[in-house]
Amino acid sequence: MSFYDDASLVFLPSGGAGKDGKAYSIKPVPEYGNELVTNGGFDTDSSWLKGTGWTISGGTASCDGTQTSNSELKQQNGVLGVSLTIEVGKTYRVSLTTSNITSGVITSIEVGGSYSNDDISTNGNHSVYITATSTNNRFTIAANSSFIGSIDNVSLKEVIVDGDFTFSRGSNLTATRVDSNGLIEKGRENLLTYSNEFDNAIWQGTDVTSGQSGYDGSSDAFLVGGGLRQNLSYAGVVSLSAYIKAGTATECLLRMDAGTDARIFVDLATGLLIYQDPNVIAYSIDAVSGATGWYRISFSANITSGVNVRIIATESNVPVTDNIYIQDAQLELGTIATEYIESGATTGLAGILEDSPRFDYSGGASCPSLLLEPSRTNIVPISEGIPEDTNAVTLTENYGTSPEGVQNSLKVQKDGVTSNDRIHPIDNYNATLVSGTSYSVSAFVKNIDVDNGGLTTIGCRINGGSLFRLAYEWTGSSLAKNTTTGSSTGTRANEICEDYGNGWWRIGFSFEADNTQSNIEIDVDRANSSATTSIETYGWQLEQGSYPTSYIPNHSGGSVTREADVYQNTDIDTVTNMSTDECTVFLDVDLPQGREGSTPFLQFFDVAGGGSTYFGLKGLYVPSPIIQVFGTGTINISGTHSLSVGRHKIAIRWLSGTAKVFIDGAEVSALSVTDSSAPTSFDKVLGRGEGYRHLVHQLIVFDNSLSITDLEILTGTSYDTFSAMATALNYTTYE
Repeated sequence: MSFYDDASLVFLPSGGAGKDGKAYSIKPVPEYGNELVTNGGFDTDSSWLKGTGWTISGGTASCDGTQTSNSELKQQNGVLGVSLTIEVGKTYRVSLTTSNITSGVITSIEVGGSYSNDDISTNGNHSVYITATSTNNRFTIAANSSFIGSIDNVSLKEVIVDGDFTFSRGSNLTATRVDSNGLIEKGRENLLTYSNEFDNAIWQGTDVTSGQSGYDGSSDAFLVGGGLRQNLSYAGVVSLSAYIKAGTATECLLRMDAGTDARIFVDLATGLLIYQDPNVIAYSIDAVSGATGWYRISFSANITSGVNVRIIATESNVPVTDNIYIQDAQLELGTIATEYIESGATTGLAGILEDSPRFDYSGGASCPSLLLEPSRTNIVPISEGIPEDTNAVTLTENYGTSPEGVQNSLKVQKDGVTSNDRIHPIDNYNATLVSGTSYSVSAFVKNIDVDNGGLTTIGCRINGGSLFRLAYEWTGSSLAKNTTTGSSTGTRANEICEDYGNGWWRIGFSFEADNTQSNIEIDVDRANSSATTSIETYGWQLEQGSYPTSYIPNHSGGSVTREADVYQNTDIDTVTNMSTDECTVFLDVDLPQGREGSTPFLQFFDVAGGGSTYFGLKGLYVPSPIIQVFGTGTINISGTHSLSVGRHKIAIRWLSGTAKVFIDGAEVSALSVTDSSAPTSFDKVLGRGEGYRHLVHQLIVFDNSLSITDLEILTGTSYDTFSAMATALNYTTYE
């Protein structure tokens, strides 16, 4: 029997497949039940209850916007000849195609009393998964009060088999990963709605003409007389951008209205800045290649209580009624305008979203692994480009290409006055800490022209307590810890010096606070007080925790939190079809330095049998990682096994009431089985980053018990890919 056929579930992050809150398994192929919708193709005007504004004609159901509130398109069992049975607790897949949307959204879809409330505002194919909570035998699609558009190809099917893992991590865009290019990838959001629909009512403008030739060769630009304004609330370090070309007006104004307004005036004939307000952090006027006269214009500012953004035609710095061409406007967090994200009725999103699995390529890996981390908060109020204070240095914002691959690093140049030439990402002891609690500080640095042997230091100074500082010594573009230089009165732990490529290094350490207030220091060429040398820096972070975690971007002026990563499959019994007396579970996992708490990072549950945990894996840090395999109900495995920091392969096999645990090619006798009999099924598998930062490479579940030889091969090989491992295993029988 082949290795693949024998496995009943294979989860391979190296496949890199994740979307819409899913981490895809490669097996099994999802199976769905019979079609439950009647007349889902709208071939006739029948079977559907139509709310205000809805009509069925020509093979689509269309809504014309005459509704004054949410309006439903509905099927109900026993009404209009419909036969529809929805069962509580079962999951259903709803798919549909939208077209000709000009305004509004599909605001909700209901199946058996449960709702998917993610707005659908774009044309195309869409699908959602809903678990029924009622036997009302009802299916509804609701449009909001302004929706104008059509739907077709509506389908409703029960999910019979789904081996994929659902994924969640809070409700913001604070998580990052290292992508396949070795760059830090963030979540990004265009805070403007209808970002290239300037004739939509959300934009206030009196003379707007669509269908103009754009910078990208399309006819998606607009000719705007006078100007445009969109009202919205926003705050923090933000960048406003748009593509603009001169019309009858040859100048323009970009403006963010707030407690203190921020503006730039630009000459569209020359592409030069005319004027910027003092609170503008940085600006950019970039000519578009191959599109004569078009510029992408942007600027950033630290905004308190923003109320609107404006793009206005001007002459001699005065608003005029003459026209300019505008396309693709964007308002986003950060000191630089990034690649444009289209938005409609809702804001535009891209990159690592709140429910995106983080398939991570850290350390130059050719295949990704799934990064799982605990919840952490970045206390640094603005983590890129704007320190709270400086001492004897000159700053240049958006100087060079940062570890995320865009030009938003900060250049810090010594003034040659003192060895204490530094920036303070947090100054004047503005960080409130909990005395006796562990914290971790980190930052990215790059050498520009520090002499060989020059020192860059990073530190946290506790008001009334210790100074925690660590020095790093440059040898050209290479960096290494120098623990003999730089005064530090406090004890550090988990020191890091990580190469991120392109000359960038992440440095930092952990410490235990011995008072309640702190600041952060990053020094330039500390050993050479008269030098005028420079470094680049980016991504400052101070987080509560005993080891540094991945970078959490913060432009808010306060703090931001990345919630814990969680992935789960709540219907795994439909995948495994587990027999009553044998099974094997295999996990290939990387355990980086650090552990907090005792929360298991992988658990298998018998939900149907009352929620007992059949077994789980958790690591303790005392001071080396310990794997403890534990269980309740029918499985009881006790004991601990010391592991080094790094990658390990773990297999647990049940056969005829006994269990064996193999780690890194050998059976672990320290993990003893006091009472063991195989479960009849696994109903749920749950993995999470709570407490432990780790990287999952593979998770495989077998309905069979592998042989001792195969367990040794499976856990002892260095194979990184499923196919290579399958080749190494050659078995036909089991003990």
